[in-house]
Amino acid sequence: MTLSPQQKQAIVDRHNEIRGQVYPSATNMQKLNMAWSTASDPMEAIKEWQKEIDNFKYGTNSGKVFGRYSQLIWDETGRVGCGMADCSQFLANYPTFFICNYAVGGNTNWAGRGWIPYTQGDSCGACPGKCDSTGKLCDCGGLVCNGGTVDVSTCSCK
Repeated sequence: MTLSPQQKQAIVDRHNEIRGQVYPSATNMQKLNMAWSTASDPMEAIKEWQKEIDNFKYGTNSGKVFGRYSQLIWDETGRVGCGMADCSQFLANYPTFFICNYAVGGNTNWAGRGWIPYTQGDSCGACPGKCDSTGKLCDCGGLVCNGGTVDVSTCSCK
């Protein structure tokens, strides 16, 4: 049996409905989003997400799907955890599920950020002396600021 796009959305919506009804109420419950892919290789799944770059234009809402790509490039995200599940006995068209969880999750307040997932400028310009070996990414050693954000210029919480 193949799930229609409407059924897939209904599954995600139902999960979110249940999560929104917890008692006592939660101040930090995150909305679930699911990426559906036929890829059985994690690298292929990530390549599929990256293909959304064709729909992305920095600083604008193209009206096209680019949410998975924008999460990949969200500047405040410092950690990622991924998992894979074999669902072939249940879903012939989607035999493998590959899902990632990002901390800090991004791309949820697009309007508040002006459709900008990162600040444009020279690579590592905001983090002098804290650049990784590629010279392109600020490296604060995976620092997580519970309830705050990482200041990449000092690698401290703000």
